[in-house]
Amino acid sequence: MEQQREKKVTTHEDIFHKVHLSMFTSGLAKELGASKFFLLNALASYMKEDGFCHPTQEQLEERTGINRKSVRKHLKEMALMEIDGKPILKMTKLSSKNGHTNYAYKVMPITQISKYEGGKIEKIKKSLVDREDELEKARELLNS
Repeated sequence: MEQQREKKVTTHEDIFHKVHLSMFTSGLAKELGASKFFLLNALASYMKEDGFCHPTQEQLEERTGINRKSVRKHLKEMALMEIDGKPILKMTKLSSKNGHTNYAYKVMPITQISKYEGGKIEKIKKSLVDREDELEKARELLNS
């Protein structure tokens, strides 16, 4: 009698992306601000392991509650942002045969976001905040 193998179905609950602590300790999260940080994570919810994704701006609006005009503005701003001279987001404009414009995105490893366990990120060389001052303040608070 042949044994039948069950094929595991992957669901959204099985897939995750990581926001590495270095996004916060480097100051990148602060530099992005709340709306762009939230939008970047929404983009990451669509990305493949290599960082590529292609949600529509309407999908991003639905997933985040950020209006489409602001989604467009934030995406353009993030596409211009660099950390250690490297872009955090790449946007490629795609034109379809019927004249519609779509975008493909690549969430870069320097963002400190990776897909699945063991995802690859790039280390941030320069801190965007002075960590020593923050550590000293934290020590004072903990000791008081």
